[in-house]
Amino acid sequence: MIRRDFFKTPLALAGLRLAPPEPQAEGGREELAQAPGLTRSVAEFIVNTTYEDIPDDVIALGSKTLLDGFGLALAGSASVLAPIVRQYISTLGVTTKTATVVGTALKAPPRFAAF
Repeated sequence: MIRRDFFKTPLALAGLRLAPPEPQAEGGREELAQAPGLTRSVAEFIVNTTYEDIPDDVIALGSKTLLDGFGLALAGSASVLAPIVRQYISTLGVTTKTATVVGTALKAPPRFAAF
């Protein structure tokens, strides 16, 4: 399944149905920042969606995507550039180091550990 096809699935369509129509006001970007109904709808959709609600093809795609991510992380940890990136991360002086960089004992912020 391609990402754009996901939005044609019943799961994506169910999420769209949960979002109540908001009155459209003039104001542009400011209105987007003040859309509590949208946040609530997305949060309720996430909380109320069960595993059984997710189509099999979406689960298969998600599994492949996770495995691909793990494979890339493993390959990246063995790359010739990996020591350079790890050295750079060590020089940043960040205080929050909660995530382990794959293939090392180095701890870093999640945004850098994912790199």
